[in-house]
Amino acid sequence: MRCPNCDTEATDQALFCHACATALEGTPPPAPARRQPSKRNRTGLMAALVGAVLLLGACGVGAVLALRAVSPDEDRVSVSSAPAEADVAGFGSAAEALVARLQRDGTGDWVYEVSEEDEDLVVYVAGPRTSEWVSRYTVERAGSGSWSVTGVTSLAAGGIGEVGAEEAERVVSAFLTAVSEDRGPDAQALAVDPFRSDPASEWVSTGGLTSFEVAGWVGGNDGAFWVQTSQVWYGSPENWEYWVVPTGAGMRIAGVQAF
Repeated sequence: MRCPNCDTEATDQALFCHACATALEGTPPPAPARRQPSKRNRTGLMAALVGAVLLLGACGVGAVLALRAVSPDEDRVSVSSAPAEADVAGFGSAAEALVARLQRDGTGDWVYEVSEEDEDLVVYVAGPRTSEWVSRYTVERAGSGSWSVTGVTSLAAGGIGEVGAEEAERVVSAFLTAVSEDRGPDAQALAVDPFRSDPASEWVSTGGLTSFEVAGWVGGNDGAFWVQTSQVWYGSPENWEYWVVPTGAGMRIAGVQAF
């Protein structure tokens, strides 16, 4: 090979002319040597990569937790849909089941009486001693023979007095029926003091009471009623009204007067 500048002879492996230092054509300059990373540098790089992966993973977990915090959990039972507390059940009588329910509801001092009754169902009305009936309780007997409260209904303001009055009229009618049939103990069972202990009270009629009719009622503001009746004693018409009050055993006659 000859130098293109000074025509000096040069070897084929020469990169520059030894006479004029001109670069010789035909032989590409050698590629620069690649610097190999040291083991220490590779270790640092791997640590950096692992750290980045862990950071991304932590961010992902944090995002999921954040989404769960603001999103409702489908498996969580809300307060409104949580199952209600089981009702009191498994009692030997309807009255026991009702008393247990009243005590559980914090109204154990209420009075009550039977409103409807058949073989496997009893309906009670109940309320505070000094007020009208507030609630109606349905008590049923299961196939096993035990009784439980199966329904509670709040009595509307307009119907409370009417329900109590019907019960008061029923008690007076039962009382006069017992008197007319000379069933003194049954008649006394429907009375309370002062009427029960009044020596002038009639428990039997010995045939004197031949007919009677419940004519209506007055009152009801305090849960008690004056029940008016027309009666025929020994052929003569008489008008009497009975003061019927709520008690722990139901409505009972507490007084009587002519009207």
